[in-house]
Amino acid sequence: DVQNARSYGIGQTVTVSAVATNGSELGAIRYMQDNTAGIAAYGSMTGVSRGDSVTVTGDLMDFS
Repeated sequence: DVQNARSYGIGQTVTVSAVATNGSELGAIRYMQDNTAGIAAYGSMTGVSRGDSVTVTGDLMDFS
């Protein structure tokens, strides 16, 4: 779940399955959430629209 993935340290690779809460209106960023928490995914998420269920694997980063 997203909450568990967020508990890992910066630089750790995690995989989350969640629902996209935005589409291309924010460019390459997709916000995702499940019933535990939300998280932002950056990168190549073209073709993902609001409401899509997605599974993403990537390294955790600290933004700003």
